[in-house]
Amino acid sequence: MSEPRYLSGDPATYADMSDGVQELECDQCQWVGEIPTTEEYLHGQVYWEAEWICPNCMERHDSRGDYDPNDNY
Repeated sequence: MSEPRYLSGDPATYADMSDGVQELECDQCQWVGEIPTTEEYLHGQVYWEAEWICPNCMERHDSRGDYDPNDNY
């Protein structure tokens, strides 16, 4: 995971924001790959979002999700 944004920006704005990566699948062609995300830590959960274009079929996606960072998969 990259460094938190608050280290290089406005601490009030980005206090709990960071960059991450999620493995996502394209709904159109079933391509699977790692996509950069923006993550926010809030109330013990990490909420992420990504706007991306599938490199295989060029379909545009807007993906969101969340996870518990304390779960050991």
